Amino acid sequence: MKKELEIFTNYLSVERGFSMHTLEAYRNDILDFIKFLEKIQIKKIINVSQDNIYEYINILDSKKYKKTTKSRKIASNKSFFKFLRSENYIQSNPFSEFSQPKVSSKIPDIISIQEIDSMIEFSKNNSSNFQGNRDSTMIELMYATGMRVSELVNLNLSNIYSSDSIITTIGKGDKQRNIPVYSKVFTNIELYVSTYRKKYAKFETDALFITRLGKRMSRQAFWLIIKNIANSAGINKNISPHMIRHSFATHLLQGGASLKNVQDLLGHANIATTQIYTQLSNEYVKKSYNKYHPRK
Repeated sequence: MKKELEIFTNYLSVERGFSMHTLEAYRNDILDFIKFLEKIQIKKIINVSQDNIYEYINILDSKKYKKTTKSRKIASNKSFFKFLRSENYIQSNPFSEFSQPKVSSKIPDIISIQEIDSMIEFSKNNSSNFQGNRDSTMIELMYATGMRVSELVNLNLSNIYSSDSIITTIGKGDKQRNIPVYSKVFTNIELYVSTYRKKYAKFETDALFITRLGKRMSRQAFWLIIKNIANSAGINKNISPHMIRHSFATHLLQGGASLKNVQDLLGHANIATTQIYTQLSNEYVKKSYNKYHPRK
């Protein structure tokens, strides 16, 4: 069964272009099911039955997994068995009658425009030194583009195209996209690179954002940085880099941007993923209506 799993993950990598992180998630979920099958003496994939699946789902229930975890495990195995059937490794798909638990789309937390401004201004107050200049540039760049934190910390000097006002990033599935950026961001980047970065660039010759040790900034380090900045700026929220991405998308929709444009900027493969932000935008419209309608 592990042989079939390797064939499947190779297919996801080569033909579907899935990232290593996504492949690892699929592999872990399917291995969990395979280990269960081995415990009940099922040694060949062709011998898996619907009864085995029912028993496995009961075990997931008994372990009190979150709905999201249970849904993901079932979805991963459904995809695996669908692939096996399409490639004729099995004659019928025992997972075909099973559906994963519905998980309600949680509306993401966001930071207000005023809070974003406060974070940028607070970090700019310390912009006379390397760290303050770097941090304010990173926050403004992330809010200007909505890029993922992994995309932000993996940026290289060669990804910056000031003359064309774009930045290139490599997103999920190793897909490259060009993101337009307003000129003030490029001004900040150029100041950071020409005045501050060169003093500390010891090991990384191309990494855009580096630490005082001269190494590439990590996701965890940036997360701690913005948490500290938010706390110091008096923002009483559990701030994360992804909240800045959520805020970027929501504020664009509130400002009148189309859902398709926001999808392209975020690098979402499916527009359904982007639609969650319309709920936030609608809440904003509702609050504005209740506040400003003359008959209220």
